[in-house]
Formats: sequence, C-alpha cells, structure tokens
Amino acid sequence: MIQRVFRWSSAAALVVAAAALSGCGGGGSDPVATDWAIVSLNGVGTTGQQTLMGGERVFTYDYDEPSAEPESAWEIARVAGSDGSVLIDWTLDGFHGFFLDWVTIEFFVQRHRGEDVEVLVATDPNADDGPNTIDGPFSFGGTVDVFVPAGARYGFRITGANFDSGGALQGEFTLLE
Repeated sequence: MIQRVFRWSSAAALVVAAAALSGCGGGGSDPVATDWAIVSLNGVGTTGQQTLMGGERVFTYDYDEPSAEPESAWEIARVAGSDGSVLIDWTLDGFHGFFLDWVTIEFFVQRHRGEDVEVLVATDPNADDGPNTIDGPFSFGGTVDVFVPAGARYGFRITGANFDSGGALQGEFTLLE
C-alpha cells in the first residue's frame, strides 16, 4: 500500500519546474525519461554509481565525519518516460554505526500534485537492541511493483543517523529492473 503524502520540497519544485520548461506533462509532448541517479539531500559525504554487466545498478553513499546534522538522506531516482508498471528488485547493505543507529528506506512517486510514499524499512531510532533495530552492519531487500505515470519522478529515499562519536553512514544500494 502506498501512503498519500502532500509535501513540497525545493527538490520537488525543481522537478516540476524542469518538467514544465522541457514540455513534460502538457502540450501533447512525451516526457523525457531520465536515467537513475543518486543525490545527497543534505549535501554531505560522497556518492557513487555503476551499472554491472547483468543490468544491476549499484549506488553507494559514504559519510564518515562527526556532524551537527541530525540525520542524512539520499535519493536514488529517475523520471518515467511513459505510463507503465515498474518492477524493481532492490537491496541495501549498509553500516550506520553502533549506538542508536537507524535506517529508513522509502519508495516514492512524485507527481505534479504531491508525493506517494511507501515505507519499505523503518528501524527504531530510539532503541539499540531488540526487535526492529540495527546494531552494526545490516542488509535489507525486497521488490517494488507499482504503476508510474509518464513524467513522474520515482525512486528510493534512504535516511539514517546514529549517536556514535564518528557518525559513519555507509551503504550500497542495488536495484534491478
């Protein structure tokens, strides 16, 4: 199930503005599909991406500095060139430290009138042991099967933090369409 969320961010506004300027979403022209890309939402750390021979896409993020940032977030997204069903197998192997470390993985679809969000993984940021927690390295995975309209921006959002003295947040996100 996808939860309907109406929240506008500067990134969403830029996507809408870019779509309007490029003729996407109106006037009978087809939207231009974009390739997958990773971006840090708060500009910290490094990111990387590569395509493997089997068609898998691998995206990495690495942030390992003490910071005043309460959390860090990354998006791996693209724009749909046409209406259609999207089937994506995904995995995230990561390390977000040891003390009160957490991760949230969401799948989103941004349309011109808002954003649909499905939370795929949400570990407890207020506990260090027990169910629904991570403590050190972690691995999650699954499959997303959803209809995406032409011109919509869609993808995955990874958010996390810890209360370690170092602040390490590292991950390798793999997807296969």
